[in-house]
Amino acid sequence: ESGVAQPAERNRSVVLRMYEEFDRGKLAEYDAIAPTFTARVVGRSESLGLSEFTEFGRAFLTAFPDGHHVFEHVIAEGDNVMTLGTYEGTHRGELQGIAPTGRRVRFPVMHLDRVVDGKIVEHRGLGDLTILMEQLGVTQDGQTGA
Repeated sequence: ESGVAQPAERNRSVVLRMYEEFDRGKLAEYDAIAPTFTARVVGRSESLGLSEFTEFGRAFLTAFPDGHHVFEHVIAEGDNVMTLGTYEGTHRGELQGIAPTGRRVRFPVMHLDRVVDGKIVEHRGLGDLTILMEQLGVTQDGQTGA
């Protein structure tokens, strides 16, 4: 080993930087995302391209301007990088028709990203939206509680 990062470690760095850029609202400018990038996220049945995924990210930053990922586990193996942790922020903007509550949220997230030749080609993300909605005070019928 001559100080050159091994592929799994390099992929880990590429993916962690993507989440930093996502949290800063600069995902579209990040050069380590492949033109063929696709994303699958909770609540959406269809795959998203980079522009749709960027809009998805902007919606979260609008709702949670201080939102950010905190990862407890990052596992890199071959082309795959799994991240497990939380997304945290303060609800200061509208989210899916829910007016800002000022509440602080913290909900579990898990992602699997695939990196080929130093570029992220695929993202799969899961977030516990039930916990998010509970923290925002949204009831089962979609109403906001006190």
